This record gives sequence, C-alpha cells and structure tokens, in this order.
Amino acid sequence: MVMIARKFSPEFSFQISPMVSHYQRVFDGFEPTLFAVGLAGRYKVGDRTALTFETIPVINNPEYLKLPVAIGIDVETGGHVFQMFFTTSSFHTENYIVAYNFSPFFDEKPLFKIGFNVNRVFGL
Repeated sequence: MVMIARKFSPEFSFQISPMVSHYQRVFDGFEPTLFAVGLAGRYKVGDRTALTFETIPVINNPEYLKLPVAIGIDVETGGHVFQMFFTTSSFHTENYIVAYNFSPFFDEKPLFKIGFNVNRVFGL
C-alpha cells in the first residue's frame, strides 16, 4: 500500500491509497489478487473535533465491489484522542476489508458496526 495525502486547508485533509492484496489460497470462486484504492478524509469542525470517512473499493473484480464505508468523529482532550466510528466492514485490516466485506453500504439492509479507539501521546 502507498499512502498519498494532502492537506487542502487547515480544516480538510484527503488521502488516496492504492493497494494490492494477495492471498495464497486458491479455491473455486476466490480471486487471489485484488487491487483496491483506499479513499479517506478528515474535516475539522472545531479546534478539537474532526469528522472522518473512509472507503476501499476493489477495482479489478466487480464481484468484490461491495464498497465498505466508515464514518467517524475524533475528539481531542489534552493528550488523548477519542475516536468513535461506524463502519460496514467486519474487519480492521485493509487486506481483509478488501476480500471479506460481506455487508456492502448500498445493500438493502447494511450491517453497521460501532468502533471506539483511544490514543494517547506520551512525550519524553
């Protein structure tokens, strides 16, 4: 994966990430090599609050084009960053999101998952 990012303004940042996911498994109906493009962005709505989004469409196999989507909010408090997000993906790593997304965003009844992260910056 290659990450290409740009900060367009103090509020808006965007990232595009071309990626290749290859599996050694070979069985009927499974494409072992998938090409995808990750798209992500961040928009600051306040001094310590930002909205984020991410999607990773597969580009070489329409059968896998299930468009996982994630939206979230980041809240900074001192040295902590609290991240809350909603996603249609069952996995957290890109290679599994690309190959095993069983709940597409544009499905009749997409299944949303709720996630929560806490990050802490330590200075020495």
